[in-house]
Amino acid sequence: LEGIIEGYLADLRGIEVPIDCDLGQSSGSDYNAGKLGRILRGVLPEVALDTIQRYAPNRKTIIFVPTIEVARDVAATLVAHGISADHVSGEGT
Repeated sequence: LEGIIEGYLADLRGIEVPIDCDLGQSSGSDYNAGKLGRILRGVLPEVALDTIQRYAPNRKTIIFVPTIEVARDVAATLVAHGISADHVSGEGT
């Protein structure tokens, strides 16, 4: 909080975006990342685009997704619609 108060960091705002899809069953308290990625890959890029256009058209944003493939798809969709975007992962690019 000190960095925000002193003006070095931006104050953060988050929103939870509901996604209408069947995620199946979890294993304990976690979902299988690969399975979750396959399900969200067909849904999340357009949901991310719509959400950014609606709630943060002129703001920097960060989106957390379950797999690198989904991150690439989200970034590509945003770029295709004129929004500057890229994905970041621990994998070499």
